[in-house]
Amino acid sequence: MIAQAGYRESDPGRAEPPREGPFFRFLTRIENVVMAAFLLAALAIGGAQIVLRYVFNTGFVWSEGAVVVLTIWGSLFGASQAITRGLHVRIEFIADNLPEPWRRAADVLANVISAAYVGVLCWCGVLYVQFLNRINAISIDLELPEWLIYLIVPISMALFLARYLREILMAWKGRAGRADTVLYD
Repeated sequence: MIAQAGYRESDPGRAEPPREGPFFRFLTRIENVVMAAFLLAALAIGGAQIVLRYVFNTGFVWSEGAVVVLTIWGSLFGASQAITRGLHVRIEFIADNLPEPWRRAADVLANVISAAYVGVLCWCGVLYVQFLNRINAISIDLELPEWLIYLIVPISMALFLARYLREILMAWKGRAGRADTVLYD
């Protein structure tokens, strides 16, 4: 069974995170502002490019690259919150059929594996950004240093890691969310 991991509330169709401490509330606010800024900038550049191209028969050479980069950056900032809200797809067939103490252990294990995975991605992202900086790679479309474009990988994976570490603690305490929306049986 593939399920959307969510938190049981009065409205079962809506996934809400458990109460967050001040650090994660602040982090969520920053992520929301940054995500909105990047996505609105991508929308504005894309809209301006359409008007310039079809009305004035001109445009910006760099607009496509900028829209792609801004959309990826904005999406990855938002994806970090999906961890806490339990919106990432998980396969829970085995965990759902375990008794409660074992289900909690399965949640802890799943979050530890996820944290280890994003930790490795974060470290590899740091190494790649350092490599791009060392070789002075420049984006042809945007005429920006490539390391600046790829900096989102270690940043977003560090955000993911912080969220997974919190989920490990919540699962350990038995307050982790369980899937309540079955997508496929």
